Amino acid sequence: MKLTKDISVMLSGAAGQGLKTVEKLLIHILKDSGYNVFSSNPPSLRN
Repeated sequence: MKLTKDISVMLSGAAGQGLKTVEKLLIHILKDSGYNVFSSNPPSLRN
């Protein structure tokens, strides 16, 4: 029987801090390690 674990990661920060680069790198590493990856970029909330 194969056991599965769900892992959630949230990246946040201001525009221009390189979050897209970190996201792409993390996705690449996780996929290469055999994980299924879902990524979502909800609209930013601005006041």
